[in-house]
Amino acid sequence: MTKGLKRRQTTNITVFEYGLLSASSKAADKDNVEPLSEGAFEYLKKCCLCEDSESRFLKLKIAHGMEVLQVQNYAGVVLCPDGTQIEILPKIAKANNQESAASEAQKSLLMQPQKHKSHC
Repeated sequence: MTKGLKRRQTTNITVFEYGLLSASSKAADKDNVEPLSEGAFEYLKKCCLCEDSESRFLKLKIAHGMEVLQVQNYAGVVLCPDGTQIEILPKIAKANNQESAASEAQKSLLMQPQKHKSHC
């Protein structure tokens, strides 16, 4: 590693399309909400609220008494400045109700042209 450069810790999160993300401490207790760092949540919330059409893959809402972001109409990878990497899998894989749904969705995602969302 180059002297003076600090290596960021990467956190990987996997969520299905239309899934929920939250930085609330309540998120860990909910099966349908993926916990997210405060920094990643605030970054994504800022992106969600900006006017850029690229950021319309997120919807801010309240669910289970907490502020959440719902992923909409997007399958791919989102990179946050704090090192959080969010893998968003297609909803169709979840509907298959198979134990290997996430694995199959990841494979199908790898077959798609890669579009990384990393800023607003």
